[in-house]
Amino acid sequence: MTSAGKSQPGGPKYINDFSKALAGEVKILLAEVGKLRDERRARCSFPSPVRVDLGQRMNLGTM
Repeated sequence: MTSAGKSQPGGPKYINDFSKALAGEVKILLAEVGKLRDERRARCSFPSPVRVDLGQRMNLGTM
């Protein structure tokens, strides 16, 4: 039995083309999200001067 709508095993060609294009876009977006996450971690890993000052004051009991 053959199906008139199928041009190759696994489905019509346009579905395969769409899947490949979508996979490429997802890969690009995941790379961008990873880059943003790394930038955010780098920014947040350095304590801000305000937090350090408040922390030191609290430890010294001068607040």
